[in-house]
Amino acid sequence: MKNILLVFIAINITSCCRDGSYYTLNQFEQTVIPFEMTQNLQYMNEKDITFSAVASEKTSSFEYFDEIESCEDSKREIQQSSLSISELNISFLVNLEKNSSGKTFFHIDTNDLQFLQTCEFLVV
Repeated sequence: MKNILLVFIAINITSCCRDGSYYTLNQFEQTVIPFEMTQNLQYMNEKDITFSAVASEKTSSFEYFDEIESCEDSKREIQQSSLSISELNISFLVNLEKNSSGKTFFHIDTNDLQFLQTCEFLVV
């Protein structure tokens, strides 16, 4: 019985997960989202139509994820900010994150499914 307990303890000790890698944004990547604090912004399109937007303060955090084929708990850095244009009732969530292969992903999500139609107002 004592030997079974020792074998069980040895297996648990050798199979314990350890801290994995940290995938952090480099100095340049940290500047891609420029909003260090909440700001009111003014934009103008090519027809001189102006509209206001509010950019939220950039947040930075680390998110745990499991490495594939590994027992390590790794962390990746994620930065986020939002941009809201009240006149158009559109909000954007801007994300920047580093993945485990060292690639950086930048993506923008919107709350408006009709964004492509609205985009004409912004660009034209």
